[in-house]
Amino acid sequence: MKKLLLLALVTIVMAGCVSNSAFRSEQERVDRMEGALAQNRAELDKLRGDGGSSAEMEALIQLVREISQEQMMQNA
Repeated sequence: MKKLLLLALVTIVMAGCVSNSAFRSEQERVDRMEGALAQNRAELDKLRGDGGSSAEMEALIQLVREISQEQMMQNA
């Protein structure tokens, strides 16, 4: 009985450690993606302010979408 309780306790502690490190890893990934999004928004605002052509803006938006899809596929 004691061995069973000890095994259950060790399993719970190990699962908690794995979940915590996985959470931190995902949080870092989210922070990086939010930073990239903020940078992209700033660049888009700059293009809009500079009177950039709609073709340039569309190309930038497409590039951002492609990068986002690549990141999602890598992290899946």
